[in-house]
Amino acid sequence: MKATKRIATLTGAAALGATLLVSVPQTADAATKSVGCNRNAGSLSTWWHYTKPSRSTVKVGKQLNYKVWNNSRAHNNVYFALRSNGGDTKHWTWTSHDNIKGGVPYYGSIGRIYTIPISHRPYVKVHATFDVPGRDPSCTAYGHIGW
Repeated sequence: MKATKRIATLTGAAALGATLLVSVPQTADAATKSVGCNRNAGSLSTWWHYTKPSRSTVKVGKQLNYKVWNNSRAHNNVYFALRSNGGDTKHWTWTSHDNIKGGVPYYGSIGRIYTIPISHRPYVKVHATFDVPGRDPSCTAYGHIGW
C-alpha cells in the first residue's frame, strides 16, 4: 500500500509539473533598435530597448542610450521622441541642454514603459545639433520599432 501511495503521489506531482510547464507564459521577444544620423560635423548613435509581449503590441521605454561621435566639443544638443500614428501621437519627447559632450556615452531613463499597438506603427525620431564654430549643422533620423 505504501508503494501505491508513492506512485499516486509521483503521478500527481508529474501532472502538476506538466500543468505548470504549459501555463508558464512565454517570455517577450526583446530587441534593441539602433537609430543614428550623421553630418560633416558629427554623428549621433542611439539605441533603444523594447519587447514584443504579443504579436500585436510593443513595449518601449525605461532606458535610452546615445553617443555623439566625431565631435569632441561639449555643447552638442540631442532630441528624442517616441511617436506613433504617423506622428499624431507623441508618447514621449526629450531635449537635452546645450551640454552633450562628444565621445561620451550617455545612459538615461524615460521614466516609464509605453505599451503601443504595432498597428499604430511606433517609431523613434532622433535629432542632433553639432557644436562647431559658426552655424551648427544638424541631422535627423527615424526608426520604426517592432514592425
